[in-house]
Amino acid sequence: MKKTIDSFMKGMTYGFLAKPGFFRSPEGLAKTESLKDHNIEWVALIVNQFQETYASTRIFPDNARTVSDEELIWQIRKLHSMGIKVMLKPMVEPLDSVWRGQITCPKGIRIIQELNVDYSSMWFESYRNMISHYADIAEAENCELFCIGCELDGVEYRNDEWSGVIDSVRKSYSGSVTYNLTMNIHDLSDGRAWLKKLDLVGVSGYFKVGPADRSISLAEMIEGWKPWNEKLEKFSKWLGRPIFFAETGARPMRGAAGITGDFWVEGAVYSEQDQADYYISILENFKDKDYFYGVFYWKWDEQQERPQYYLKTGEYIGLEPQHRLAGEALKKWYASGAYPRKIISGEKN
Repeated sequence: MKKTIDSFMKGMTYGFLAKPGFFRSPEGLAKTESLKDHNIEWVALIVNQFQETYASTRIFPDNARTVSDEELIWQIRKLHSMGIKVMLKPMVEPLDSVWRGQITCPKGIRIIQELNVDYSSMWFESYRNMISHYADIAEAENCELFCIGCELDGVEYRNDEWSGVIDSVRKSYSGSVTYNLTMNIHDLSDGRAWLKKLDLVGVSGYFKVGPADRSISLAEMIEGWKPWNEKLEKFSKWLGRPIFFAETGARPMRGAAGITGDFWVEGAVYSEQDQADYYISILENFKDKDYFYGVFYWKWDEQQERPQYYLKTGEYIGLEPQHRLAGEALKKWYASGAYPRKIISGEKN
């Protein structure tokens, strides 16, 4: 099967922190089938691995939090049987609940003469083994896109190490390879030159395009994207690669265009319309920009109890769009025509 990207990716994220057995449960099956009901064409399928703390060097599966290879393969095949393309996206989380972007591993510089411990090499060896394992699965199951990491800010400026990760992945995976940055699109330094070895680069696109204290129209949101368009295109040109939003979204709150993924908002007021308009503003803004290859919204399922996602008035403000105006708006937009792009195959890019 040819693994190519030739049009704007109409995507959704699924499976973050899914527990073993979820995908084959009645709830998981219903959520999977509802992806097709909403005309979603791509899924960023997440499988989680862990390390003990943000400063640990060993990455491993957790029996309570990592789906088995068998279940992951079953889910990939289920999505493919529905005509949905898959970006396999392994993600590392520290078990001390520190954000993954704060994972760090200093290089030893021999302050004490007889001691020289290189935590960076140790961490990257473990990471490379983990990511290569899932690259093997992505190849065997014909996943159309493979993401080698997500928001690892603390270890991002390690050009040689990440180049080694990419080389290892390409030994077994023949499709397109990407990475999910945060919104750091301004730093064009050599420390990130390894990004140019990818086929396309994902960005967590929670950019704010309006005020946080009031509602604005869809047209105003689209206008609010204009300052970001120039910056994103400049970043794409520096990379010499297309970009896309590997994550993005907004909560159903008044002022969603200026709140996006934030949830600690004093006096928040529920608004499905604001969320729906933000989702569509992204699609309308980028659909005809040839350097931009699509959107994966965060996310389709919530696997944890999150009391902070409830307003004092009782409404739930998780990012999931289904059963809301945002879900219906996406369903309609995703059913519209394709937006062709120059073919990316992972072979000659």
